[in-house]
Formats: sequence, structure tokens, C-alpha cells
Amino acid sequence: MTLDIFTEYHDKETEYLSKEIANRKFRNKEPLKANSYLQHLDGTVELIRVNVLEYNKKIKKFIVEQEDNEGPRRQCGRLNLQFVDIETHE
Repeated sequence: MTLDIFTEYHDKETEYLSKEIANRKFRNKEPLKANSYLQHLDGTVELIRVNVLEYNKKIKKFIVEQEDNEGPRRQCGRLNLQFVDIETHE
């Protein structure tokens, strides 16, 4: 697969996701849910359920917060998120 094809697909996907996030905000619906994988220094990986609040086009990252509102908001790249409503684990 050439890099151009991957970049074009990635841009279309993030555009769709950012529109979906804005649409949910506009309609006062719950934010998109996603699984985020956090790797600790000891090598263990923890699955965290997060709310995806927005997509920042300038830095090309999603702004997320933990579903239980514990911890600060953080920035996540696309590859670190599995959107529960849209994607499966496979």
C-alpha cells in the first residue's frame, strides 16, 4: 500500500469522526465512546474507556477524558483509540 492511499484514507476517516463529534455536541447527545490503551512503565497495558470530546485539526489529535471523569483531559492519536460505536476489537 502506498503512503498516499493511507494518508487519504486517514484524512477521510478523521474528517468523518470530527463531524460525528461535532454533530453529537450540537444535538446534546453523549460524546463518542472509545477504548484507549495506556501502557505503564512496567510494561503492563491498561484499557481505559474514554469520552472523545473533540478533534484538534492543528495538532491532529483527539481530546479525550476518562468516562468516569477521573484524571485530566489528554490528547490521543488516532492509532491509540478504538471507537466503540463504530469499530470492533478485531
